[in-house]
Amino acid sequence: MSFSRFQLVTYTSCKLCNNTRKGDNYKKFSCAVALVLALSLLSLVFVSCEDAVDPPVTSVVTFDKQSGTGGNDSVTATVGAAMPTALAPTRTGYEFGGYYAAVSGGGTQYYDATMGSVTNWDKTADTPIYANWIGKTYAVTLDRQLGTGGSGSATATYGSAMPTATAPTKYGNTFGGYYSEVLGGGTQYYNASMGSVTNWDQDLDSTLYAKWSPYVVGDTGPTGGKIFHIKPIYDASDWNYLEMSPTIAIRAEIWGADVDRVTNTAVGTGEANTTAIAIDDTSAAYWCSNFFPYKEFG
Repeated sequence: MSFSRFQLVTYTSCKLCNNTRKGDNYKKFSCAVALVLALSLLSLVFVSCEDAVDPPVTSVVTFDKQSGTGGNDSVTATVGAAMPTALAPTRTGYEFGGYYAAVSGGGTQYYDATMGSVTNWDKTADTPIYANWIGKTYAVTLDRQLGTGGSGSATATYGSAMPTATAPTKYGNTFGGYYSEVLGGGTQYYNASMGSVTNWDQDLDSTLYAKWSPYVVGDTGPTGGKIFHIKPIYDASDWNYLEMSPTIAIRAEIWGADVDRVTNTAVGTGEANTTAIAIDDTSAAYWCSNFFPYKEFG
């Protein structure tokens, strides 16, 4: 025999009433008690028949600080709920940019820069998330050390290569790059061609200093020619060095090719021929007469 919930209540109350002793008043009281007991049983039936609620699913979230320090190492997060409260790490030269599913700010973001929840937790297994760091920027003054021209400053980003800049010049000297100390001391950040040597690693605005080396024979001069003589003693009002003209290496004209050597053969025409050659800027003679063997600077 099977009963519905209502039938079960009715049947139970009737059985309890029928099993009581005779007597109207007592019987009425007994039936009332039986009904209350039956209703209580019905409530229990309803409770036991309700669908069971699943317990919350949690997993451990590990914070990979990516060279940062401090802050929480891990938290326990509930699937489908906001990320729990936690503290951010710190790192010299960088701003914290939150925690992500992948390195370098890749994948889903779970925490923002203030460690506020961005995305509800969605991993049932224990999982690491990764700090994202943003390099700070700093003003770098380029001290030319009596040089002229070129860039006077640059804006460098911590942990990144030095930004593009141009080199200065200094009479009678070869530029050797920029350093953290004078005379080429400390860390070199730019080379002679202003290429980055060391990523910026100072957590403050700073000054770099040009390195200069006086010319020696064989150096390349300011116009691209080789230095072939250095004056031992000189002052600022005097010349300092002699530089070969770089033009010689790129001229290939025939000597006097434009002169009519057949008709200009009479005695006394040699001077005129020479003059014509020397003023013709398409001839090798012109370039040699004006620039060979050297150019004098100073």
